[in-house]
Amino acid sequence: MDLSKLNEKQREAAVYTEGPLLILAGAGSGKTSTMTHRIAYMIEKGVSPYSILAVTFTNKAAAEMRGRVEDLVGSTEGMWIMTFHAMSLRILRSHSKEAGYENNFVIYDGTDQKTVVKNIIKARGFNEKEFGVPYLLSIISSYKEKEVTADEYRESVESNYKTKGIYTVFKDYEDQLKANNAMRELKLGIGDTITVYKANMIIPQIAEDLTGSDSIVVPDICPVCGQPARISNENGVETLYCPNPECLAKQIKSFTLFVSRDAMNIDGLSEATIEKLIARGLIKELADLFRVETYKEEIVEMEGFGEKSFENLKASIEKAKDTTPERLLYALGIPNFGVANAKIVAKACHQKWEKIRSLTKDELTQIDGIGDVM
Repeated sequence: MDLSKLNEKQREAAVYTEGPLLILAGAGSGKTSTMTHRIAYMIEKGVSPYSILAVTFTNKAAAEMRGRVEDLVGSTEGMWIMTFHAMSLRILRSHSKEAGYENNFVIYDGTDQKTVVKNIIKARGFNEKEFGVPYLLSIISSYKEKEVTADEYRESVESNYKTKGIYTVFKDYEDQLKANNAMRELKLGIGDTITVYKANMIIPQIAEDLTGSDSIVVPDICPVCGQPARISNENGVETLYCPNPECLAKQIKSFTLFVSRDAMNIDGLSEATIEKLIARGLIKELADLFRVETYKEEIVEMEGFGEKSFENLKASIEKAKDTTPERLLYALGIPNFGVANAKIVAKACHQKWEKIRSLTKDELTQIDGIGDVM
């Protein structure tokens, strides 16, 4: 193990493997380098990768630490190098049965929690002024942090109109969370036999899972960037997604949509080319595509590129600068906003981009064909 790049104190920490070690250091003092070299040193000394846990606060820091360890030892397989949140999620998945959940449980964020409580209040016919969402969530959260269930809450407080209402919402909230396991209704699994029908006369939907193997485990880690995946719940629709804005797959798809035929229609930028440009740090946001001439020397040296290819790309980008509002609106990749909806909004705003930009929620939902869900 080459420790020559570390200073004396860093080397001392990197090779110390017996018992606990506390390192106090300021920003930019080489903490990450010390930790990654310490991990590499332990691997070299025969410590199993499956015995190594390295946690940090942010996805970016965890990704950087993983990358540095890979550079030193070649692979991070078996190691837990992740954020505190990802570590906690992985432990919960492993011991979900003890908590009364399946291992494909859904984690709700703040918005999802508010939606669930609001729906319960409405379904129960409670007065939202008496049983406000923030108020109820604060009570539920405080008791859940103490590992107190709804039934235990009822036994611990004086019974009156207010506490009965809180208990009802608390209990419904617990039941709702347990009922909302992913794949819970159809119990889908690979190889299952299903029946299908056409929704709206054209869209295939699963009517019934005849096998019901329930063998699919919803991924809790993005397979591309390795960061924790999440399930959002909007308007009753659950979607698995990677929340990491720096995820390479998300960046590639965003740029690919932007340059596609129905969007900005920029020729010469395949997914493979876009991936190379991102990897080299030449494009980080959509606007960077209109500044590629700055990196001409680097681009023409890329495999599959040359002077002619670059000139064709430059001409296509120049042409794309003169586009229509509907193309630009679609190119932005707004969820649930396809080509048809972009055309509807652009037409309603008389093809004026400034009008589209200044639309309020009420104005947008009043456009025929859009509505609240969109």
